[in-house]
Amino acid sequence: MQPLPPNRDGMNDVRAKAAEAALEAFIHHTKSDPESAIGDLIANIAHLADRKEHKYGTAYAGLVRGLGHYATETSMKGEEKLMQAARTIASRRT
Repeated sequence: MQPLPPNRDGMNDVRAKAAEAALEAFIHHTKSDPESAIGDLIANIAHLADRKEHKYGTAYAGLVRGLGHYATETSMKGEEKLMQAARTIASRRT
């Protein structure tokens, strides 16, 4: 396992635990394979956004916003922080 990225406000463990609870509920509900569950959940959230855009915004906007939050929460700076966040997430694959 690679070292964790910076934890700017000390809340990333709390954020990860909340996400894990959502992911575990998703796995239980869908019987998704745990190794593909994160990608499956992200895809399903995008499908939800397609159908409920008026309530939650577009899938693309949500993905960009989420990457932006991740970049901020891990202290990434600069104009390419979204791409760096995406690369960081992708590099953490097991």
